[in-house]
Amino acid sequence: GGGGGGGGSIAGVSLQDGQVVIEYSGTLKSADAVTGPYNAVGGASSPYSVAPTKAAEFYIAE
Repeated sequence: GGGGGGGGSIAGVSLQDGQVVIEYSGTLKSADAVTGPYNAVGGASSPYSVAPTKAAEFYIAE
């Protein structure tokens, strides 16, 4: 995981049926740049699936 001691963590990332699947605990946050800013992903629950449509997207769990 990453982030600042919020207690969350990313347990795993996989590719299933063309979707990126993120298993995590805590609050999932995403950003377009690795340096942030990271914002909470609205309505996300683990496991979270997302279509890889962007050139890059970064996730943390806090």
